[in-house]
Amino acid sequence: MGISKGERMGNESLNKAKKKADDEFYTRYEDVEKELRHYVSQFKDKTVYCNCDIPLESAFSLWFIKNFNAIGLKRLICTSYNPKLCLDLSEVADSISDRSTDGEVRDALSSQIRPLKEDGDFRSFESMQYLRQADIVVTNPPFSLFREVVQLITDFGKDFLLVGNLNAVTYKSIFPLIKDNKARLGYNFGHMVFRVPDTVKEIGSSAFRKCKSLKSLEIPEAIRKGKEDAMKKLITVSLDENESITHDLKD
Repeated sequence: MGISKGERMGNESLNKAKKKADDEFYTRYEDVEKELRHYVSQFKDKTVYCNCDIPLESAFSLWFIKNFNAIGLKRLICTSYNPKLCLDLSEVADSISDRSTDGEVRDALSSQIRPLKEDGDFRSFESMQYLRQADIVVTNPPFSLFREVVQLITDFGKDFLLVGNLNAVTYKSIFPLIKDNKARLGYNFGHMVFRVPDTVKEIGSSAFRKCKSLKSLEIPEAIRKGKEDAMKKLITVSLDENESITHDLKD
């Protein structure tokens, strides 16, 4: 099955975002929940850092707060660049659960949000201090800065679960991680729906993960050897200078 018109338009949107650094693609709560439910046991007694997430606004922030007690999370840290805010939680009231509305969560915890001393950039000294304290980084980073986010996290030796443009598979800094099984494609490999200001778009995307005790997805041996044709039925990759990609995805 070749690339559809909708998929092509979605890819064009992401390419434009990459060129213009227009990164306002927000992951929907239902898509976050669909992916994170596979890793519930991995979050127990862990500190999760969402380093590109507006506290009480991002879907990742809300999901971890609503499920904080159910999954046995030790600590949740959320920081954002614009606005430059921080939420650092080591406990959440039992009254907050996955049945709570977003409004109820905000009413209960908005008083705990504080401004950051620096600008909230994930590369700032303040943000990196939080990164040092984290066990797992979970976020939907700006697509134009995806490489830098991954590089920083791997430099610090942290586990991660990131939502990224499917094109990231072909990045020269990302493909070797997948090839060497240092990063894995998420369970919802293919399509996620992103909320963009004033609209909603379905775009080729995937979650990228590295969690030590997670069962690895099956990756054909040929992919590990760097042969592009091994992914033909799943995704057609072009490792050229433009780092382009065309899709051949199954429903």
